[in-house]
Amino acid sequence: MAAKRAPYLYQLQPLIKEGKLRLTSDGLVIEVRGPVQVTVHWQQKVRGKLKGFQTEWMANPGQVLAIIWRDVANWERGQFEQQGEQWQDLGVTEIGGKLRVAIVERFDDLPAVLRQQLRHVLANLIGRKLRVRGRVAEIAGDVQRSARLVQRLSQLTQRLVTKIKISPALEARVREEIATLQALLAGARSELKVQAGVKLKESGVLPAKEIAVSLAETQVPLLRARVETLEMATLILERAERVWLRITRNIEGGMGLGYKSLASWIEQLEPYVLEGRAPEPKTLLSIAKAAENLLVYLQRICPFNPYYSWVHTREVERLAKALAYAEAGKAKTLSNALKGALARIEKGVIGEIPKPEELVRIRRRI
Repeated sequence: MAAKRAPYLYQLQPLIKEGKLRLTSDGLVIEVRGPVQVTVHWQQKVRGKLKGFQTEWMANPGQVLAIIWRDVANWERGQFEQQGEQWQDLGVTEIGGKLRVAIVERFDDLPAVLRQQLRHVLANLIGRKLRVRGRVAEIAGDVQRSARLVQRLSQLTQRLVTKIKISPALEARVREEIATLQALLAGARSELKVQAGVKLKESGVLPAKEIAVSLAETQVPLLRARVETLEMATLILERAERVWLRITRNIEGGMGLGYKSLASWIEQLEPYVLEGRAPEPKTLLSIAKAAENLLVYLQRICPFNPYYSWVHTREVERLAKALAYAEAGKAKTLSNALKGALARIEKGVIGEIPKPEELVRIRRRI
């Protein structure tokens, strides 16, 4: 239901034109520049009947809006047709022979996107391996489940085709196994798995001599579903590398440059602060102007959380007062402002939790 409660991309187009939202250059991610709100409508079955619902969907600066495509639901087809517009204008397109619609999913921050895409979604599709108490535990995904169903169907078919005459006992066991496999496919969302479930149901009522052929045919949509799942996993991985990891690298690279600049300016001011001397006014003014420009730069390259929240803290925004400190000759105050900003953005450069090697370096200094 979460996907159906997300707004359609076309609903946000007016907000993009107004400048409240900004589409990134890759056309797959949206920045939130100010609080926005739209009404989202959807339908779902309640006691077997479709019922309409609506809710207010909101997004705030720092949150990540990802454009994704999902299958068009049956109730949506009628809704789109009633609007009488070109389906392409509504973000509806045909992908892989299926009608899909562009929606916008909201995430609190970039790590949440990466966790969902690279861990949770891929784990559901292709499974995952975990090391537990010295051994590797494997959690099956759709690919493994499809493969196991095909394997069981193949074994069942083999048991039937190797017999010239099928005994009543074997027929009973086969029908029991078919019922078990049918239950495993119950509630499947994949159209191909639904087809396999229907075929299995047909197999269960066929004469014994015809079951083997039907079971062999049932394997085809399951094998196709497996291929589709692998293709989907590949697309998700490629998108994560091309979009999400690139965005993260670009932001952290820019923060790294800012981090080095702040450290350099602090180093320049440190001798004066320690000795209580006043640096040359032009030195103070030069550092202050660069610090104010750095604030503008950091807030421009960090549209997404957690980076957005870091560069909008009081400590970092204090850089906006750098020129005032310099003009008043307050070298120590300026230095403290630079140090505060450095402490806030360093987590985006060297990480939030100190690594073992960092502790080793600290111990050596002590």
